[in-house]
This record gives sequence, structure tokens and C-alpha cells, in this order.
Amino acid sequence: MEPKTIMVGIEQKGEDARDAVALGVALARAYEAPLVLTGVYPSMVAPGAHGYADVMREPTEAELQTARAFVPDDVDALVRAIGSTSPVRGLHTLAEELDARILVLGPSRAGTVSRVLGSDVTTGLLRAAPCAVGIADEGLAAALWSPTTIGVAYVATPEGREALAEGIDVARRVGGTLRILNVPDAWQLAPDLDTPLKDVLVQQAAHDLQAALDVVGGRVPAETVALDGDPVEQLLDATKDLDLLVMGSRAYGPLRRVLTGSVSSRVVHGASCPVLVLPRGAGSPSAD
Repeated sequence: MEPKTIMVGIEQKGEDARDAVALGVALARAYEAPLVLTGVYPSMVAPGAHGYADVMREPTEAELQTARAFVPDDVDALVRAIGSTSPVRGLHTLAEELDARILVLGPSRAGTVSRVLGSDVTTGLLRAAPCAVGIADEGLAAALWSPTTIGVAYVATPEGREALAEGIDVARRVGGTLRILNVPDAWQLAPDLDTPLKDVLVQQAAHDLQAALDVVGGRVPAETVALDGDPVEQLLDATKDLDLLVMGSRAYGPLRRVLTGSVSSRVVHGASCPVLVLPRGAGSPSAD
């Protein structure tokens, strides 16, 4: 079976595009998969729109060729432009057509207003992408990124187990260490009336982390960390010492939800390392 494509969506210029390419190259090497740089140009379906797509295609293709120059000589990369009524729809279409395993995007800096108005491409693709979504962090290319510490945001749910499986696979592929991070979710626990809630959370975290280590089974070096406090703050702080954070998702797409509320969205937009968000059912088969 041919390895699935690592697809890089070039929606930004300059260093942001370079950061996305750097993450795409590293993942293509790790997964031994083909790399495709993609871009979306505006396309109109209306009277008088004849020739519009051709005019808009040229600058997009030029940007892709500029981004292609960031790819090292030892990595083969194709470029592909598509016309669409929106960047999210176009990249979604290409991800399906290319059978992408991961769709890589550049650093996400969208503020609250743009996210509410739907102009944040990253947020839109986290909701809609048919594959895992990887988000590069700012300065990744300049740092000559080489992943050695792979974090997993783990909870004892199907999506948490899929994230763990993917984290194991990535750590194995890059020869790195796995760091399993557990943030207890009080709403998923049946309260023990004879024990303070905090004690229940601590006990549950210890149980879940040991179960996760049992799944790892010594296939890669692994350590566990029981985080305590606000999930977003704790995970964002943890990303300062990670090279990649893998997060699972519940139903309805990666954005809804890794732990509780809008945790995944806020972590993606504030992380200090690249983040890989898995849609439910997209866990790595080779890690089982």
C-alpha cells in the first residue's frame, strides 16, 4: 500500500509559508510519504466570470513555486493549485482527492473576532478537514526543527487512545521519547461521595496514565505527567518543552473537543510547538 500524502496548505507568504513547509518536510520524512504543496485561488461561478480563474491561478502557482524552493533537494515535492469559493473548501477537496494523511498549515494567529467571523482558515479546517491537521508554530523553519520529544494530550476515551497510538507511531518513526500528558476531566468522572473530588481526579489520572504506559508496552521510551489545573494553561505550558503535541478529538471534527470546551482551539492558537490534531477514527494503524 502506498503511503498517504503529507499535504501542505500554502495560505500565507514568507516565513509563515516556510514554517509550514518545514513541518511538512519533517512529517513526510517521518512517515515516508509523498509531499504536495497546495494552494487555493478564488473561483467564481457566475455570468461574466469567464477567464477569471486563469487570472487568479497564476499568482497562486507562483507562490507555490516560491514555497517549493524551501523544500530540501533530497525531498521530492509536487505543487497543486485549485480554484474554489473558499480556502477551506478548496483545501478540503484537495485533501480528499490526494488521500492526505496530514494537512499541514502555517502558524495560526487569528484573534477572537476573525474566528467568530469565520475568516480563520485554521479553525475552519479543524472543523472540516477529512484528515489529521498539523499546525506549525512561528519560527519553526529557523529553528531547524527536529522532533525528539512527542507529547500526547491523553484522556481515557476513544479519541484519547487514538492520539496515544499516533504519538507512539510518531515517536517510533523519529526515534524520540513519548511524554503522555493527562489533564483530568471532572465532568467525565462519577463522583465518589466519600472522597474529595480532587483525590478522585488524582487517582483517576494515575490509573489512566498507567493504562497508557501499558499500551506503549516499551515500544518507545515513555514518561507520564499528571497535569493539575486549567487544561488550556497546563497544556500550553507543557508545549514549551515539547517538539510536537498530538491531540485527539471527539465527534464532529477535531475542534469538538479534545478535553472540554474549546481546549483544542485555544491550544492550537497558542502552542509553543507544532500541534497535530486527529479527527476521530484517523488513528495510526501501524501503532496498534
